[in-house]
Amino acid sequence: RSSQVVIALPDRVLAFHTQTGQPAWEWLIANDGVTLLSNPTLGDELAIHRIDGTVSIFSADTRQLRRSFSLPAPLNGLFALPGSSERFLALHGEALALINSSNGAVTSETESLGPVVEPARPPAAYQFDDHTWQIVIGSRTALYRKRLVVDELIFSDSFDSAAR
Repeated sequence: RSSQVVIALPDRVLAFHTQTGQPAWEWLIANDGVTLLSNPTLGDELAIHRIDGTVSIFSADTRQLRRSFSLPAPLNGLFALPGSSERFLALHGEALALINSSNGAVTSETESLGPVVEPARPPAAYQFDDHTWQIVIGSRTALYRKRLVVDELIFSDSFDSAAR
C-alpha cells in the first residue's frame, strides 16, 4: 500500500504523505488525470492520462518515464484494480475497459454504459478472490454492476453482468 496520495490539477500533480497529510512533492505536468498504481516489483507508479487517450506511466519515486501507450479516446479516467498490479480499468467514451498495464492492450470491455457521470467518481471494485472482482459504476441514468473474471488463459478476461 502506498504511503502517498496523489491529486491531479490541470497543470500539475501533487502528492501528500498518508500518515502526516504533509506535502511530499509537486510536479508540473499537463494532465487530465492521474492514478497511483501499486507495482510490487518496480514500486509505485503514476499513470498520467490525457483525454486524447495518451497514457504515460512514471516511477512514483523518481517521476522517470517507464512506458507509454495510447488507449481509445475520449479517455475519461484510469482506475487501479484492487489486488492487481498487472491490470487497471479505463473509462473511455461510454465503456469501461480492462487494460494490461505493461503494454496498454485492451483485454476486455463492457458494452456501452450510456453517458457516464463524473470520472472523478471512480468505479467501486470489490475483489472476491485472485481472479474475480465485482465492479459498480454509475451513469446519468443507471447503476451498473459487473462481474470481472480474469483468468490466466489467453482471451479469457471478461465483464459479465453481475447476478442480482
